[in-house]
Amino acid sequence: MNSFLYLLRRPPDQIPDTLFRPSDAPADVVLLEAATSSVMSVPHGTVFSLKQDRAGDEGTLTYDELVEKIFDSERVMVI
Repeated sequence: MNSFLYLLRRPPDQIPDTLFRPSDAPADVVLLEAATSSVMSVPHGTVFSLKQDRAGDEGTLTYDELVEKIFDSERVMVI
């Protein structure tokens, strides 16, 4: 498990560089709300989308999986 989990509510291009640097450390990213339409990659982690209707597909999480991922991470940042 990665120690960092970023929960992005805004598209990555609208987030100041000082808040979000996915290359700094191994991290997973979950795209929420307005960020779900974004396409991005993280060099040392995985990018997920939260979608109810496609849960179980590669790159998507259910709400239950998201809660589990939050509790499994050492640090969680919501942006």
